[in-house]
Amino acid sequence: KCKLFNTFIITTPMYADIVYDYIDDKSITLIIMKTKTMSETIKRCQFLSSVQSNFLMIMPDTYINDELNINMINDMLKVESDIVLCCWKISNIQRGKLGQCNIDENNNVIEIVDKDPNCTFEYAWGVMAWNHKYWDYIDSMTSHIGITLNNAITNGLKIKAIKMSGTYNDCGTFLEYKSIL
Repeated sequence: KCKLFNTFIITTPMYADIVYDYIDDKSITLIIMKTKTMSETIKRCQFLSSVQSNFLMIMPDTYINDELNINMINDMLKVESDIVLCCWKISNIQRGKLGQCNIDENNNVIEIVDKDPNCTFEYAWGVMAWNHKYWDYIDSMTSHIGITLNNAITNGLKIKAIKMSGTYNDCGTFLEYKSIL
């Protein structure tokens, strides 16, 4: 639950009843939509910008053993960046499965390499927050919005990294889920 961001859970019609049964907080809004890509899902949520200026995305198939500082993320979006990426040190099992970040000494993200097992960047992003400027870069046809981050960097959007100290686990498959048990 977050006081700075409205909470929306977006799901497909197939999972709507299951998700609804687990929502016990009336401040959470369930949005049901049928889309072809994660990018299309996010892009179709742009209408929410009339009620909220900054957006925070956390993937549903992840387990984060860390504390997200929502106030800091929100403040960074107001003052020094257009996009904030929460980044964790990548483990060997995650290489080739996540978007890895090249981060400079001032925590600026200067390049993203997506799902490349040969990438040697030390950090991968797992949580993204953005302001209104990023909406123009989200392409509904791309499989996920992380693919568009390099284009945003090239066009001058400021992307800052927060280097997290805990762990980020992608649990999209049974083997990935089992690895965190």
